[in-house]
Amino acid sequence: MFSEGNFAPNNNITREQMAVMLHRYAEMRDVALPQGAGVSFIDQASISPWASDAVAVIQRAGIVQGRDDGRFDPQATATRAEVAAIFARFLPIAMN
Repeated sequence: MFSEGNFAPNNNITREQMAVMLHRYAEMRDVALPQGAGVSFIDQASISPWASDAVAVIQRAGIVQGRDDGRFDPQATATRAEVAAIFARFLPIAMN
């Protein structure tokens, strides 16, 4: 993957990387994320250990969702539509 301190700004971003970045941003800005019900994705075991907590927090906050078939699909590239939906869900929380 990436070494510590390597941001790789021109690389694509995976869904789990996006969840980690958003979670870290929320922590840095002291954004209180809602704590809704958690779900288990059918591919939960394929979420990288370094990303699993962030994925769970962002999912419970209602910001990120799984695919229609119940997978999170952690190593898949995030689509523009997914990123737009995530920002649309996150910004109202962050603005409060």
